Amino acid sequence: MADVTILHNPACSTSRHALESASAAGVDVEEVRYLKEPLDRAALLDLLDRLEDE
Repeated sequence: MADVTILHNPACSTSRHALESASAAGVDVEEVRYLKEPLDRAALLDLLDRLEDE
């Protein structure tokens, strides 16, 4: 399992920078290209649950 999951948009400079920074720091990253493969309902609900916990 990856240390971090990044919902990545290759056209977004902030997203590219986050991915590059994490990789350069040696962080194990799971890259999810949400524009190519949208999150399903279960994944969206899981994400909302995680955000509500913060």
